Amino acid sequence: MEELFLEFQSQFTNRINHYKNFNSFGEDSIRYDFFNALVKFFGIEPCEIQLEFPMPNTQFESKLISEKKGRGRHDFKPEVDLLVKNSTKNSEGIIVEFAYFRKPEKAVNQDKTGKHGKILNEIFRLSLMKNHKVFNDFHCYFICVTDEEMINYGKIGTRGSTPEGIRDHYELDETYLNKLKSTALGKIDSKFRIKCESLNLIPSAKRIFKIESASSLKWEIWIWEVM
Repeated sequence: MEELFLEFQSQFTNRINHYKNFNSFGEDSIRYDFFNALVKFFGIEPCEIQLEFPMPNTQFESKLISEKKGRGRHDFKPEVDLLVKNSTKNSEGIIVEFAYFRKPEKAVNQDKTGKHGKILNEIFRLSLMKNHKVFNDFHCYFICVTDEEMINYGKIGTRGSTPEGIRDHYELDETYLNKLKSTALGKIDSKFRIKCESLNLIPSAKRIFKIESASSLKWEIWIWEVM
């Protein structure tokens, strides 16, 4: 898949070169860059790519949905950002979640620990999808694009403490989760965490792609595959 990821890098680089900043577009634009990379790499039709695909009811703790009623459809019915089913041009299916982290133009006390928690939440989400018999053979990827906002997270501590940093390999068992600050744990959806516990499923992911910008605007693309 490295060629696909390099095509995605090319699409994102074109976007950055066009706007010359990170705040002229949002996460949806990152999804469309990957969408275009999929079409170009696999030669598939756009209609074969499903966006905001609903998770099966068996893959989250559905009893908790009523507690979130009225907060929005993403809380009411969990989804994955992108799904491509296997076909003659794509022998293995793909499921993808995205995150786009960048420093706001007026940045004051950004919740970087919470953003790390979002990474962990998406690993939980993708692990549950991969656990389903229909999607067991799919490649499940978490794609994160960030500027300096998260590149140095966990490398430099503040006020005498250093948070758990970004890892190449995650095993989200209780031992690891107990090391996290509450602001990171709070981003992990209880619908996912409780379901994983009931299935004795320990979410795990390995970073398989990491690339840095070659321009004066500093950014990186990180891609983990959920195992």
